[in-house]
Amino acid sequence: MNSRKDTISEDRVNLEMRAPCFSFGFLSLARKDLYGECTLIKSMSKNSEDIPDKKKKLSRREALSTAGKVAVGVVVAGVVAGVGGYYAGASAAPKVTETVTKTVTATAPGTTVTKTVTAGEATVTKTVTATAPGTAATRTETVTVTTGAPTGAERYFLDKQTAFKIFHDLHSWEDWWHNAPRVCEYKKDPPYKIGFITSWRGNPWQETAIAEFKREARRWRDAGLLADYVHMDSAGSIDTEISNLESMFAMWQAGELDAILVDPLDPKALNSTIEKIYDAGCPIILWNNPADTTKYTMCVINDDWSYGVNGAKWLVKQLNGKGDIFFFRGLKGYPIDYARSEGALSVFKEYPDINIVAMDYGDWSYDKAKKLFLDFVSAHPKFDGIYSVGGQMSSGIIDAMIELGIDPRKPHASEDQNGFMQRCLKYNIPACASAHPSINCAIALDLTIMLLQGYPVPKMYFFPQPFYTWEDFPKYVRPNIPEGVFVFTPLPDEIINKVLSGEWKDVKWIPETV
Repeated sequence: MNSRKDTISEDRVNLEMRAPCFSFGFLSLARKDLYGECTLIKSMSKNSEDIPDKKKKLSRREALSTAGKVAVGVVVAGVVAGVGGYYAGASAAPKVTETVTKTVTATAPGTTVTKTVTAGEATVTKTVTATAPGTAATRTETVTVTTGAPTGAERYFLDKQTAFKIFHDLHSWEDWWHNAPRVCEYKKDPPYKIGFITSWRGNPWQETAIAEFKREARRWRDAGLLADYVHMDSAGSIDTEISNLESMFAMWQAGELDAILVDPLDPKALNSTIEKIYDAGCPIILWNNPADTTKYTMCVINDDWSYGVNGAKWLVKQLNGKGDIFFFRGLKGYPIDYARSEGALSVFKEYPDINIVAMDYGDWSYDKAKKLFLDFVSAHPKFDGIYSVGGQMSSGIIDAMIELGIDPRKPHASEDQNGFMQRCLKYNIPACASAHPSINCAIALDLTIMLLQGYPVPKMYFFPQPFYTWEDFPKYVRPNIPEGVFVFTPLPDEIINKVLSGEWKDVKWIPETV
């Protein structure tokens, strides 16, 4: 067993891959059942030391001059046929002009209000003072600046910019390949045995994810590349998850496993165990949630920050930038809640007239969110909108409003839970739904099989953030499956019903159809 070293070879070349719609000959199981979604890999590495200097760039270009043409062709395929540059590369892109208009209002005499207006990388601060008794002062500031390409959570405009425009002018991140697995670093002869750790099963999202993993595993088994997998659930316990990791690590040391996939329950508590496994040379793949360490082989996750941003922007627009809202968070300390909530709060803080009058953790629970709403509305009977990081909580909130005789037709930003979307259509509620696709566990398995075959794989894989508004709900609502299911799944209704009814809960290899 070789120990992994955290060094990066100067002549190392890793290719950016696109998934789930793989188009390469070595992967015959093309993802044609995922609503046609494709994504581009985004590197999380933003440290200055990770950015090569000009001399290193030239040497890499020289190294790519011959064999690299093939590599570039694959990268281009990933960029153009995938999302085409899901996130922008700041230094390589041309200048972009952006205009932002915001209103600064001082509502009481003698009141001074300072508002920061930001456009791209430029920031202008304006101050308004209301001086006349009984009057308010208002000033609207429009800022137009020329900046670099969109950065952070700002995306390309794929409905306006052509694939060639993105490829030729905007490019991708320059440092995306840092610390990714080397080509053939973990190569082994198939068939493989994989360890699969879930955080807690029993809720519809987790059960759907497990079913998607089992169906994908059956495909790889039928292709002769997967011999078996071992599934352990952590039951929501960090101690249990650490124990599961230790057990699977011992199995890897004994030659009984070839890689471990884990959904971390906490971003920090598992770090020492994950790092020990990584340093020993065992492929450790994080799926669904990240860990606060660089010592992992791959991380396959959804973009929950954008989940929060998208819903918050929609809600602000519905309220015309002004109103009192209730904010329902998920499970305290859980990485997904942090990303979604902080993404949303980053939007709301830009609008001083959006007031979060009540916020608490609903633990992604229908019953707890229902009770929280009763507490919120007792203290704040007048409110204008709702932001929720979980669809099951939103279903409870709407039912509480109906039971209290409150008109539920208030703008509601939430998730693609089947029951929530059905209620919005039934009661004509203006709403939006972000999605957290459970398919990322199957994609993690796909990439792990590729890794073990010696193919280049990304260090970080972000599934692009699906987002629906209520006008789209009729196309996605699925009336023949339970309310608790999140609709962005390729599994047919018949399989979902058998899994959630318990009939197929312990079936190891899920077929294509019933």
